[in-house]
Amino acid sequence: MPTTSTAPVLEVRGLCKRYPGVVALDQVDFRAYPGEVHALIGENGAGKSTLMKILGGVLPADAGDILVAGQAVKLRTPLDSRRLGINQVPQDIGVMPNLSAAENIHVGAELRWGPWLNWGQTFEASAAALEQVGATFDPRTPVWRLSAAQQQLVVIARAIARAGRVLVLDEPTSSLGDRDGEKLLEVICHLRQQGMAIIYISHRLNEIYSLADRITVLHDGHVMGTLQGEAISTRAVINLMSQGTARPSRRLAQRHDRSESAGTSTALLQVRELTDGDRIEPASFELAAGEIVGLTGLVGSGRSRLCRLLCGADPKRAGRIRINGTDAVFHGPAQALRAGIVYVPEGQGDEGLFPRMSPQDNITMGLVAQHRKLGLFCDDAELARRCREAMQRLHIQLPADGLWATELSAGLRQKLALARGLVMKPKLLILDEPTRNLDAHAKVEVVDLVRELARAGIAILWVSSDAEEIVRVCDRALVMCEGRIAGSLNPADGEHFTEESVLAYATGMRFDAAPQTPWYVDR
Repeated sequence: MPTTSTAPVLEVRGLCKRYPGVVALDQVDFRAYPGEVHALIGENGAGKSTLMKILGGVLPADAGDILVAGQAVKLRTPLDSRRLGINQVPQDIGVMPNLSAAENIHVGAELRWGPWLNWGQTFEASAAALEQVGATFDPRTPVWRLSAAQQQLVVIARAIARAGRVLVLDEPTSSLGDRDGEKLLEVICHLRQQGMAIIYISHRLNEIYSLADRITVLHDGHVMGTLQGEAISTRAVINLMSQGTARPSRRLAQRHDRSESAGTSTALLQVRELTDGDRIEPASFELAAGEIVGLTGLVGSGRSRLCRLLCGADPKRAGRIRINGTDAVFHGPAQALRAGIVYVPEGQGDEGLFPRMSPQDNITMGLVAQHRKLGLFCDDAELARRCREAMQRLHIQLPADGLWATELSAGLRQKLALARGLVMKPKLLILDEPTRNLDAHAKVEVVDLVRELARAGIAILWVSSDAEEIVRVCDRALVMCEGRIAGSLNPADGEHFTEESVLAYATGMRFDAAPQTPWYVDR
């Protein structure tokens, strides 16, 4: 634990980053000290990735200062960042599988003897770096032969071999099993003892509590606070996160009146013990027509995985899905579509759109097979009519003809994804992070559109890591934690449906409502 006299090896002062209509970072202050683990947590869109990309030289900051060892620096490229000793291990492990571990460790920083590569020194230095992170395999081993945990160690060894002063780990255990994850945490503790500053980004609070000397909470690009030493607790973390949801500048419209059908109609969707046999524990829940149900949890809790099971994108290992009382078996998304389940994936509709097609073609792509003449030609008139109906219903006004989908704003791309789902005449519409990275006006538009669809009788599964959004948009909520549904919040049953209760379940706590003040009990 650094003392107050220790100078930070990395310091950020007043860092700002803005995109059109979106403030990614706003006056962020952050420090990393030698010989400490500084955890950085926050929901999707909090600004963690943006901050790390700026520190990695991938993105320029709009304002603010970055100091390394007390000296102001400019990080214009990733090479600038690495030369200053800032090394990052991304969530998607950055290795080249056809090269050896040694070549991966020294790529871009090859050891030479005159004009030739010095292989003897390369293997010797690589073996020393691998030994430092607890790896026992030969540095000559091709990376494709290594496990995910061993590949993770190769990337960390790369940072050590480059004499790094700061190591940034982004969700380092997300793809590892429990045993490999524990080994990696031991390596991190060893590196801390050697004086390296470690910035640790994770959604797994148990890991953070066992490792972190300090915890900083980000929300919508703002630092909500930093906890240190004995002040670190789950309740303190939840308090900081819930303060972020209460920021007046980010409020959506007040919570809408609950759907009349919510909790009263016969269930349109019934899910019983649904699991993939791996990351998702058996899940059971129901949705009624015209109901907006939130599915929430921290990043990595399993929300998107569960959605992919529902729409047939991933195979289920066990469990049942019933639509209007009839068992449904999906061997792929096409069968789910025919049953009336439409999934709009995360990413402002980007994953659900064809970037090199017109907006109109994107909307009607799913209808082409249904409207063929003589099995060969499309009924263009019918497709155009259905497209116009969807655009009018969602109030889509395109700025110009001849545009590709990627040339539209984030809000319009999200509307296109909604329209594409709407033309399929869904019974259930699954929306994964539908307002992520949208500006305030676009968020309100999307929320209003979804509420309109719910009033028309479509069941909505609203998937989001934003607790405030879940509470204000949804009739009730299912909260996931570590691959299981940890809690179900329904105000109709007199339950406490607040941001704090959502965050309590999402962080692995049990929430109990008292007459005035909620209290928390660790699991």
